[in-house]
Amino acid sequence: PRMFPMTTERLGAATTRVVQHVEAVAQRLSLCRQAFREGLAEASALNDAQTALYQMDVGGALFHTCTEVLHPQGGMLSAMASGDFTHDEEDGYVFLDRDPTYFPLVLHFVRTGVALLPEDAEGHAALLRDAQYYSLEGLCRLAQQRPKRLIVMGRLAHHSGPGQYVCQMYNQLQGSWERMDVDMEALPIDCCFCAGEGPLLALSP
Repeated sequence: PRMFPMTTERLGAATTRVVQHVEAVAQRLSLCRQAFREGLAEASALNDAQTALYQMDVGGALFHTCTEVLHPQGGMLSAMASGDFTHDEEDGYVFLDRDPTYFPLVLHFVRTGVALLPEDAEGHAALLRDAQYYSLEGLCRLAQQRPKRLIVMGRLAHHSGPGQYVCQMYNQLQGSWERMDVDMEALPIDCCFCAGEGPLLALSP
């Protein structure tokens, strides 16, 4: 007779512990579900922002990029892609009345922060004008710098005239070396020459 109440008390205590454990598990599960829904919503919003396509018609040439790509460098393109800027679109394209020749270089800088500069003076000047038009300060600063050529002087070119050397010139745009014949007398007077135990180097601005 004395053991029965004790068994009932133990059973009641065990039942209480089980109920408390189940409630705690249910609460944790509810929090996990809420966190999962919030994370899913954030991932969906981020994915929408990254995959939103921005289409441009630059002087008749069509360009496509993600809207989010246009923001890091700031400038006119970033402002155009923001929700604060309104403009007329035809067939989903924003029209820019500009020469599209160097716009791929502009877009490359916007995407990567790396400036690919034309080797010729005319192209260099045109890219600088585009950088100024699109208000890309970083590209303006880089385009205003005079590109340098690293020329490694080699042997005399016997098939050419006197003073002609077979050389290798480093192409900064392609990251490779190119063979060329150089007339020592035709090099700019402001070239910097370095002479050591190896070949003669000419650093030409």
